[in-house]
Amino acid sequence: MAETPLPRARALEAQPVRAEGQTLVLIKDPLGLISGPLLLRPEAYLILSQLDGRTGLRDLQVFLQRHLGRLVFSEEIQAVLARLDENLLLESQRFEAALAQAGAEFERAECRPASHAGVSYPAQAGELKALLEGILAQARPGPIRGLTGLIAPHIDFARGARVYAQAYQALPRESGRLCLVLGTCHQPTRERYVVLAKDFETPLGRARTRTAPAARLAALAGGRFSREALVHRGEHSLEFQVVFLQHLLGPEVSILPVLCGGLAEASQGEPSPGLNEAAEEFLALLAEIAAQEEALVVMGADLAHIGPQFGQSQPIGRSDLVRLREQDLALLTRAAAGDAAGFFASVAAERDRRNICGLAPIYAGLRIMGPVKGRLLGWDAWLDEAGQGSVSFAALAFEKT
Repeated sequence: MAETPLPRARALEAQPVRAEGQTLVLIKDPLGLISGPLLLRPEAYLILSQLDGRTGLRDLQVFLQRHLGRLVFSEEIQAVLARLDENLLLESQRFEAALAQAGAEFERAECRPASHAGVSYPAQAGELKALLEGILAQARPGPIRGLTGLIAPHIDFARGARVYAQAYQALPRESGRLCLVLGTCHQPTRERYVVLAKDFETPLGRARTRTAPAARLAALAGGRFSREALVHRGEHSLEFQVVFLQHLLGPEVSILPVLCGGLAEASQGEPSPGLNEAAEEFLALLAEIAAQEEALVVMGADLAHIGPQFGQSQPIGRSDLVRLREQDLALLTRAAAGDAAGFFASVAAERDRRNICGLAPIYAGLRIMGPVKGRLLGWDAWLDEAGQGSVSFAALAFEKT
């Protein structure tokens, strides 16, 4: 008989750090259920890394004996599992209860508070405005009349400053227009697309979510506040766009925030994402809303993530950026043509080996905007000095054809 699988580990962020005179693993929880940073000893993280929902106790013992060179008794493993569960690192009843409580609290909240103020950008309005003005000064103002869509980075402001400037200097200063903001969801979701019917609060004020279209989209999910909406609470890919939109269009800019879940089909080489009926209905309704409102579609989307930091074996050097740029520009040619299917197929053709982080929001944006032509405004890439990784990003402006 097959043994009962152990609980599955949650989707978390982990990185090695030096602490207490040794190497430990720092765990971060994007959902914010864990209060503060959590450090794990390497042996505990080794166990956590093997909890895929299929591994049983005996299989785990064999794995640990092979990697640690000693027999690890079941009592030791169970003790580690208990501590992992106490810290909400496992998909368990304890985690489900904490998730439900956090979801209920978020549902009652009047708005979505800024999660990155004071961390990724200044928490004071004056300092934030000065920062944004300094970023925008890195590109010449060139508002594009008739702008329908915009791809902008969602990397941090410091590393993406020049390309942020190239993107947002193309934005006409037209207050009152609905901005349909699509962002990469960096957490796994059961739903492909997650709308949030809450205002966004930042140091610049409160961006107003357009309630009528948000309610229409929510109705597709039964009209209830989905606990999936909790992924919005700490997600930066939308928040960074909202800050720029507020700065340029006014603190109460009208928004419709949607997070786009991953399109794993690309990494499997599938020629299309094969969206189910619910996802297709969602995109069709978004396209209808965008057309009725003459909305600006803003896609917060980075591009390639390569190097050991992102699961690849080879370090990255400056010479690799030449090839990276060529690959990105070839991919963006598909986007500029308004070719959603071709854009996805291009990523799938290489099985998403370059980890295109903005695949989902760009694909959705191209589907929503309809026939468009795009213009490349800028491209850049961040490179880790130690060669551990590189992230590329671009700015594109779209007009109706």
